[in-house]
Amino acid sequence: MTATAKNRATTKSSMIPEGPYLHQLAGMAEARSWGEDLVRDLANHYAGQIRWADLDPYCVLYGPPGTGKTTFAKALAASAQLPLIATTFGEWQSAGEAHLGTLLQAMRASFDLAKSSAPCVLFIDELDSIPKRGAGSRATTYWNQVTNDLLKLIDGLSEAKGVVVVGACNHLEMLDPALVRSGRLGRKLHVPLPRLEDLPQILTFHLGDDARRAGDLASIAVLCIGKSGADIKQLVNAARRRARHARHPLGRADLLAEIESKVGKLDDATVRRIAVHEAGHAVVAWRARVSRNINLTIVQSGDTAGAVYLDQAATVWTRAAVEANLATMLAGRGAEHVFMGEVSGGAGGGANSDLARATKLAIEAVCRLGLSARQSMSWLGQPEDTPISHYPADIQAEVSELLRGAYQRAVAMIEQDWDFVNNVAAALVKRRALSQRDFVIIDRRPRVAESIRREP
Repeated sequence: MTATAKNRATTKSSMIPEGPYLHQLAGMAEARSWGEDLVRDLANHYAGQIRWADLDPYCVLYGPPGTGKTTFAKALAASAQLPLIATTFGEWQSAGEAHLGTLLQAMRASFDLAKSSAPCVLFIDELDSIPKRGAGSRATTYWNQVTNDLLKLIDGLSEAKGVVVVGACNHLEMLDPALVRSGRLGRKLHVPLPRLEDLPQILTFHLGDDARRAGDLASIAVLCIGKSGADIKQLVNAARRRARHARHPLGRADLLAEIESKVGKLDDATVRRIAVHEAGHAVVAWRARVSRNINLTIVQSGDTAGAVYLDQAATVWTRAAVEANLATMLAGRGAEHVFMGEVSGGAGGGANSDLARATKLAIEAVCRLGLSARQSMSWLGQPEDTPISHYPADIQAEVSELLRGAYQRAVAMIEQDWDFVNNVAAALVKRRALSQRDFVIIDRRPRVAESIRREP
């Protein structure tokens, strides 16, 4: 091997990411499955068992910011032991003077580098910064030229062989249809915000050796619902910094303190009311078998002061299933009534509130599912967002009757399971979040000595 060839080999080796690897990724099952299949096919291709034409080497990842699209590209390259050529539209645009020729030159340079580095992975981020043709954007001629050149460059890779192309964007609908057709970036892979069951693994990954001191990560994961992988990385780094300043190893208390620092402060009475409300939802969902996997939190997130997360299988709607779900939706209000002696407006509010969702389900049962007790063979077909006041009086009466019966059932279940609701609420006040495991353990506890409604 000549000195030049050795230098080229050394350079390519240094471009292979050290990790993470595909098996370490959580929260992106669709993309991970495609990547693992491609890694196996690449190995078979280089072993002479399959042709390059038989591979599926192009895709576009789409989803909210911070969900791990760049991390996926690194993991794919690391798992396949291929160099990673990573670029963004912003890098092309800022490569020199702000004119078309400079942008196109930078774009072509990235593709030339990928060809000369083949086999490799070419990762192109921010693809939705390029308006699709015919979208009515300003400087149409400029953007059409950018899109046309990008399409030609991607087509040219099919002749070079050996280049895996991974595009990324936040808004798939903004991409030019010609870019995401079959033969180009036709494989579209959604990378969503992590699901609850993915969050402990993501926390473990970012915590590294500190994970063992954090204890049960399932309840911490409940507090992280709605966060992206990037958000969790930032949370862990901030907790680690907090621990470092306090001169002790990172532990569970540091993570909880960091989470608590990001939410609004509520007075003790409000916290107890929210805990009772969420405990009511959880216990009724458990007893009515609406869900067998229940996680709940009373940490504020946006406009929501608390939440119960139910893992529900696809529901076959029967009258009994409707009634069980309605009781669950109204059980927060019912728990406030039983424990506080009065209800708050916490069950109401926007279109996703307890009362709104319950009313919509009751209307659906009566008007469209054939589950009306009075006119079960009718399909009335009203739009879902039609206010209840716009329905005929007999429909309004039946919907109200269905809701009233579900609420009475919820209250009766809470009164019968007073100890369980009380124990869950008390644990929520203390711990702010409960995982399914916590919830089941509490169900087995004996009666508590004090009611959650009493002042501490």
